[in-house]
Amino acid sequence: MKLISNTFGIDDKSPIYPTVESARNAAQVMLRLYRGKVKVEIYQVIDLRTHQKRVIESIGSPE
Repeated sequence: MKLISNTFGIDDKSPIYPTVESARNAAQVMLRLYRGKVKVEIYQVIDLRTHQKRVIESIGSPE
């Protein structure tokens, strides 16, 4: 999961979630904490060694 904000930039140091649903729940918590002023991108990790990921879902928008 990656948080994108106009205030603090990009934060991609979140834990790896076992399912898309658990990542989506965490994204909803982040949106509530930041009052919708962030964009959350949920990724699927393809390769941990090379840090390859692909975006599965994008929620919210940084205002």
